[in-house]
Amino acid sequence: MKNMALVLVVVLMVAGCRGAPAPDTQATVDRAVQATLTARAPDSVPAPATAPAPTNTPAPSVEPTIAPTATEPPASLTDSSKEEALDTYKLLVAIQAEVNLLDETARRVASGELEGTDSFSSVMAVALIIQAVDEGIAEYAPPAIVKPSWEAAVSIHQTTRSLVTSWFNQEINADAVISEIASPLADIDAVLSDVDDLLETVYALDRAELDGLRDELVRGMRDILNTPTPPPDSASGPAEVTSDVSYTEGDYLYIIGEVENTSNTPMEYVKLVATLYDDKDSVVGTESTYTILDVIPPGGRSPFEMMTSDWDGMTRYKLQVQSSEGDLPETLVSVVSHRQRIDGDYYHIVGEVKNEGGAPVEYVKVIATLYDEADKVVGVTYSYAILDAVPAAGKSPFELTTDRWAGAVRYEIQAQASPGELGRQGISVKSHTSSSNGDYVSIVGEVQNSGDTDAEYVKVVVTFYDGAGAVAGVAYSYTALDTIPAGATSPFEVMTRQDSSFDHYEVQVQGQ
Repeated sequence: MKNMALVLVVVLMVAGCRGAPAPDTQATVDRAVQATLTARAPDSVPAPATAPAPTNTPAPSVEPTIAPTATEPPASLTDSSKEEALDTYKLLVAIQAEVNLLDETARRVASGELEGTDSFSSVMAVALIIQAVDEGIAEYAPPAIVKPSWEAAVSIHQTTRSLVTSWFNQEINADAVISEIASPLADIDAVLSDVDDLLETVYALDRAELDGLRDELVRGMRDILNTPTPPPDSASGPAEVTSDVSYTEGDYLYIIGEVENTSNTPMEYVKLVATLYDDKDSVVGTESTYTILDVIPPGGRSPFEMMTSDWDGMTRYKLQVQSSEGDLPETLVSVVSHRQRIDGDYYHIVGEVKNEGGAPVEYVKVIATLYDEADKVVGVTYSYAILDAVPAAGKSPFELTTDRWAGAVRYEIQAQASPGELGRQGISVKSHTSSSNGDYVSIVGEVQNSGDTDAEYVKVVVTFYDGAGAVAGVAYSYTALDTIPAGATSPFEVMTRQDSSFDHYEVQVQGQ
């Protein structure tokens, strides 16, 4: 099954030319954005506290390598290539739109127009577009006549995706996004201008017609992202709240809990609606969200979390659940190991996920639900695997952090992923060594770019294991060179506090 959020832009951009009916994507976007409203905003997640002091230095393991992928020759021009060229044009417009929306979002966050959960949900909305374009790129082969422009636009798309990922992971802030997106903005405008000229010259298409098509597509996409939508039309499905608790923090009321799928079929679009009452049973506010797990399997559970500032005078609340039948994801990821530690006010969980499928996956979401002695939910947290994309049979570490865990005596971990593509090929770790310096362990080495083009945003991820092979810690950094020229190398250093359980480590690398 393909998550509808992933194909939003593909449906919007190419369904008209291919004659396929477009599905109702508004509820999907509403669901995906609302499900993130209780997460922390970019640039605001607290840094984790330090780990215990070291007793030994881990020994290095064999570094992984990534084989380059051959490029297929361009297809021949055919009589039907005009329609194919227009389909390609629509996807190029989608890439231009994602670049512009990222710039707009960053400027609104930097100016203070978007704050807190509003800024986070806006970033996630842009991420949805990028996911959809990923799907379109993976499933579409452009005609030869526009292939050079297509390849240039795909490179711009990859840069934009990397910026969103870095912003989402709090590696850069809104100001850095504004600075870094300036060049892609100019580049994609130039690409579209070249394609406009090409289509006008080769197919005698009117420039005004192309401009109108572009405006219509972008306007339709903005309408989908900006228009509030009602809940799904289906009646309440067989999903029920098994645990919930509320607390206040500053001006906000938080409600967290867990929903169980009591049916024999997978359930999706599982929406929680809270109605807030005062002591006279008058409604003083309402709020809604979706479960953090996109699809809940039969008999399975998913946590949820919602927040609202509209709760003045509330003395009680009521929760209602609405859901629809769905399909389990085709992708399969498993959690192969995990452990928790407490550092000051923070509860940390580190571990590793494995891609059990035969194709790459990305956007691997890892969810932790914390329970008290009575099996009531007392905390919820989620994040994404540190590798942006995980190859078939590959692994990626993850780390979760929360400061809301009072009363927790155990936790459960779940993971889900989306079909994806591996990033830049031809990047590998040439060498690395480890050393101790007081309370810290440092991994230094060199990354080789064996490709024939420059590599950017090269992330180096180090996973630390204990003697039994379970994950004991994780750290990552970027190469010293922001851009590694073709055939060149760049040094890197990854440093973290040692843990007494560190025994050995592995290094993985990923870039654009």
